[in-house]
Amino acid sequence: MHTGDKVYLTLHPAEPNSGITSSPFIWKLLQGNQSNLTLLVRPTSKSSDNAQPASYLQYTQGFQWSKSSQLSTGVFLDMHGGDWLNRGGVKIANSTQSKNAEVGFTYSRAGALFTQQDLTGLTAGQETLEIGGTFHLSKGLKLASTYRTSTELLSPEKGGGKGATTQERENSLTQTLPQNGGSVSTGRTETVVTNPNGTATTTINDTANVKGNLSKRFQANVGFESQTTLIKGSDERQYAQTASVG
Repeated sequence: MHTGDKVYLTLHPAEPNSGITSSPFIWKLLQGNQSNLTLLVRPTSKSSDNAQPASYLQYTQGFQWSKSSQLSTGVFLDMHGGDWLNRGGVKIANSTQSKNAEVGFTYSRAGALFTQQDLTGLTAGQETLEIGGTFHLSKGLKLASTYRTSTELLSPEKGGGKGATTQERENSLTQTLPQNGGSVSTGRTETVVTNPNGTATTTINDTANVKGNLSKRFQANVGFESQTTLIKGSDERQYAQTASVG
């Protein structure tokens, strides 16, 4: 006689998952060669009696002005709350390439309550304008220049309006060395941070760098950097410098 093994099963009531995925559900409402209208619904990641999924409406459009010029736009709306100025975002970017230059500009704005940072690359509470280009002056000689201004957008809890403004000017000049593929470069970055009360801080960074390939496996690098900080309305001046050899 053979006695079989007995198996016992215990059933427990089902319980909801404590963690809900934040991966969005995506519906393509309109899709063309260069235009997209998308509805995204993301479940809330917090357990709450009043928890609701977040829904977003995104419209992106691309324009090919010519073979060398491209314009892209995007509008990103939060369908909850109704405060589109604080919860929405917009981005406009243009790039143009020619034989001796690449130039472009970018404008972006995302309200203080913007929640689509990981989906759009925009920074919440920032309005930014950037204009820049790279110019090939001669064989191996390259000039790069960028101007960027960014303004902090305050949340309604902080009274709304605009906060500190940061202006940055960056210029660099690089010469490629034909002998060993190394380079000589120099640059300056000037950053001015202006607060709503009128106070301002200016920081100037100067850099110089020389790179040279000693052989296929070894590279020499000599660098210098200095930083000067000035405070508006004060005689205070802070200065620091560093040098490196590698």
